[in-house]
Amino acid sequence: MVSQFNCPRGPAGRLAGWEMALRPSNRRRNRWAVALLGVGPADRVLEIGFGPGIAIGEAARRATCGRVVGIDHSPEMVRHATRRNAAAVHDGRVELHQAAADGLPSFDSAFDKVLIVNSLGFWPRPVDHLIEIRSLMRRGGVIAIVSQPRCPGAASEHTDRAEREIRQQLLDAGFDDIRSERLDLNPPVTCVLATRPADPSGVRNQRRPASDSAAPVSSHGLNRQAQQTWEAAAPAWEQHRQRIFDATRTISDRLVELVDPRPGKTILELTAGTGETGYLVVGQLGSDGRLISTDFSEAMVRAAERGAAERGLDHVECRVMDAQAIDLPARSVDGVLSRFGLMLVPDPLRALEESRRVLRPGGRLAYAVWGPIDRNPWITLIAAALLQIGHPGGDPFGPGGMFSLSEPEHNVRLATDAGFVDPEVEEIGGAMQADSLQDYWNFQTSISGPVATLLATLSAHERDAVQAGFHAAAQPYRTADGYRLPYCAVILQATR
Repeated sequence: MVSQFNCPRGPAGRLAGWEMALRPSNRRRNRWAVALLGVGPADRVLEIGFGPGIAIGEAARRATCGRVVGIDHSPEMVRHATRRNAAAVHDGRVELHQAAADGLPSFDSAFDKVLIVNSLGFWPRPVDHLIEIRSLMRRGGVIAIVSQPRCPGAASEHTDRAEREIRQQLLDAGFDDIRSERLDLNPPVTCVLATRPADPSGVRNQRRPASDSAAPVSSHGLNRQAQQTWEAAAPAWEQHRQRIFDATRTISDRLVELVDPRPGKTILELTAGTGETGYLVVGQLGSDGRLISTDFSEAMVRAAERGAAERGLDHVECRVMDAQAIDLPARSVDGVLSRFGLMLVPDPLRALEESRRVLRPGGRLAYAVWGPIDRNPWITLIAAALLQIGHPGGDPFGPGGMFSLSEPEHNVRLATDAGFVDPEVEEIGGAMQADSLQDYWNFQTSISGPVATLLATLSAHERDAVQAGFHAAAQPYRTADGYRLPYCAVILQATR
């Protein structure tokens, strides 16, 4: 994942581009890596995760008759790197794309050189992606993978560990002639270089033929992983259900307003979790109306059932259901809503197509997802602290990632592609409140499924380091009565 979280002031975004570009050590590291790669005048060069475009510029300076192609999943980094390398882009010597490592575009020619700087550790399946990258290289082409640990107190042992992991990943992906170099910065930098074998019969430990590309991400596989994660988180969600609901109550109220529940209508809630948002519509549906509360996690659904029973709510049906395969007849509901769930669905377009299928003509869709990453320090501060010790987790912008639907325009396109009309988006901001950072840490790390899963794999020392990093980063959000950590949500409404 090229999440750009590692920023002294918290989460990344537009400010991260300036931070990375202005840091002298970053400029020296990237130019050193390009020199080690040995970029020649006629080379075709691919950089994945180019950030502010420093190495892109250096490679373009050397490849005077060649072509430099860059891939980065962040639109902010694409814009920043395009500005930095405007002349070379204009001349056609540099070509920049917004894409993730698991969704590389097609290319018309093989690459001579590939560069990856401080991003391999973010990828969810690094060996699979390296196999695909190998298939994009000419035989005898060279890849350079650079790692500079950024955890507090980073020293040579952290660089040693990163180097060992990269060497093994390259070996598993079928590369040859693996060697490494060091740059004496603080913290130290390693550059691991390898070659695509000239003789395909000599490839060791390869998982598929060299001509094959990496297998696409399976929605089924992602669903299974997510189900396990959220099944484990469900008890904490039930324990803290009121606090979770109250923290973003304004979002729920707005969704209910937009879906326009009326007596006798049927409302479907997708990705309902423990169900609190859906409960708001029940009183407006009358004795002939119905709420169908669904989630793909059975534990969440059982918690929603208990919540409805405790509140004495009638006409509520709680069902285990995947938003990508809604088990309801066509044109059977009057409104569909979802609060902070659709961005976690591997195939959101399919979920929206299914939503449209089950909606009656004129039915309303309203959902909320998390907005731009740099406006959500309530969770990115913890992610940044994890990144600082070398544990970035999955790609927050990739399929099922927390910020996969953070761009308002992307939501409009999805709704339009799914067949909805009059899609509109709006942003609503607020803040998560806590009396103390210890209280907030305990709360968030218990309910944030992927974070809790990742923390469980760390040593006690590493968990302490993550918590210390979070506490330090959260100080700017201290108030007279505790802490207020901002959030920003994107809300979409549309009509069938």
